Amino acid sequence: MGCGSASTESKESGNKVQPVAATNQPSETNSAKSGEKTKNLSRVFQTADLEVLKITLKGKPFELWIMDTSDKCREGMMFLEDKEVRDDQGMIFAFKEVQKAGPDRGFWMHNTILPLDILYVSKDKRVVDIATGVPFSDKNLPSKADFQYVIELKGGTAQSIGLKVADQLSFNVQGKE
Repeated sequence: MGCGSASTESKESGNKVQPVAATNQPSETNSAKSGEKTKNLSRVFQTADLEVLKITLKGKPFELWIMDTSDKCREGMMFLEDKEVRDDQGMIFAFKEVQKAGPDRGFWMHNTILPLDILYVSKDKRVVDIATGVPFSDKNLPSKADFQYVIELKGGTAQSIGLKVADQLSFNVQGKE
């Protein structure tokens, strides 16, 4: 997953965000499914080190890793494997400002192994669009409406729990950049 908003785009990359280089040595993490210690050497931001937002979507509890800086946004769910993400986990991207809808404003699936549901959420926390992310696709998936948050869940989750455009969500998280 990568963000494709104007603040993180590169003209050289065709409006796509380049993956964050792994310059820090990754910390030890717990596997989401087995509890064993693992490292994802392809990632800069290890999921065990990220803040978590607990949220209820359509009556089901979820834990969302908070991606609230441009560096975290660029990495997103890149390189995460199925065994590292439970069905009740995902990410929330919180932007400091509302992101205007447009063909160059969206997310893509570069280096993202898992199929994803990408939920674009407005400033007032209403789902304004849902995109389907295909693994490893460099196709930009822009929102049809302005958004301030993006929630990524494993592919098919939104449909299986009945989440749809116009649903109102409740959470408290702010973007830092």
